[in-house]
Amino acid sequence: MLQNYKEIFQDFSLSSRVWVYASNRALNSTESTFVQDEINEFVKQWATHGKELVAKGAVLFDRFIILAVDEEKVGASGCSIDSSVHFVKALGKELEVNFFDRLNLYIIKDHEIKQIHISEMANFAEWNLFDPMIANLEQLFNSWVVPVNESVLFPQEQG
Repeated sequence: MLQNYKEIFQDFSLSSRVWVYASNRALNSTESTFVQDEINEFVKQWATHGKELVAKGAVLFDRFIILAVDEEKVGASGCSIDSSVHFVKALGKELEVNFFDRLNLYIIKDHEIKQIHISEMANFAEWNLFDPMIANLEQLFNSWVVPVNESVLFPQEQG
């Protein structure tokens, strides 16, 4: 069930910057196709200070928007990042989806993907987590899906 997302970004450096937006519900196939088409159009014109960014984006698992910028070519600026946030917010508004609820996480076990609240992590220690903290392609490829109990978000014993 894991999609081969490495192929999507294969021409990008491993240090390429990545943003992950998780929806508060699974998208249906029509919505996923619509979002992917919108992403493709957005990254064609995504720019910083008049320079086109080398960027790609993808909808993964009908739940995640992944945007990547190869900053070895052109670095993303605050304004360009803001434009991507506005783009994702507009998509969310149109589809009635929230891509900005950071308290909900996605976990996976035996090809089943489940949305949980961050406070429930301790109940799913044997699952794997789609780590929302990744920042570059190397992390996306190698540590996006990690055991819940190894995540920096996992509640640690006190005392």
